[in-house]
Amino acid sequence: MSFNQAYSELLAILPASLKREAWVRLTTRKRKPLSISEVSGINPEVESFLQHEAQRYQKNLLHHRRMRRIKDWSTLTVNQTHMAESKEMQNAIDGELPLLQKRLLEHNRVTFGQLMQDMTKTHEKQIEANRESRLAIEDLKMKVREAETILAYLASHRSAAIP
Repeated sequence: MSFNQAYSELLAILPASLKREAWVRLTTRKRKPLSISEVSGINPEVESFLQHEAQRYQKNLLHHRRMRRIKDWSTLTVNQTHMAESKEMQNAIDGELPLLQKRLLEHNRVTFGQLMQDMTKTHEKQIEANRESRLAIEDLKMKVREAETILAYLASHRSAAIP
């Protein structure tokens, strides 16, 4: 039982028991078992299987490490656990808060910057349009006053001209 040297990195991850089990599974599986020469040589099926087994093994190790940490924590009293969790949480929050603030400010600048510029331009255009409307209204009021004075003058001269 010896895999090809090309798989030495994958085999270094696995313990001896899993290496033997992988060899047996590849050579004795029900559907399309591989011959000893195929398993000993370079074969994409063998490489894929060894990668899969290495990933499973690492995932299993990680799970056991997490469980061990949880078991270690269970020996603490409830108050100590709560304090440890809250300190950990506070440290995590303190570390992440400035980063999140920067990201939020940048997001708001990118998202609302153009919107604010557009709104400012629109507002300035509306102010200019209002100013022009006021000037036009003032001009019309002046013309109305002039027309009223002319009409009053004509009315006074007309009544004086009619005996």
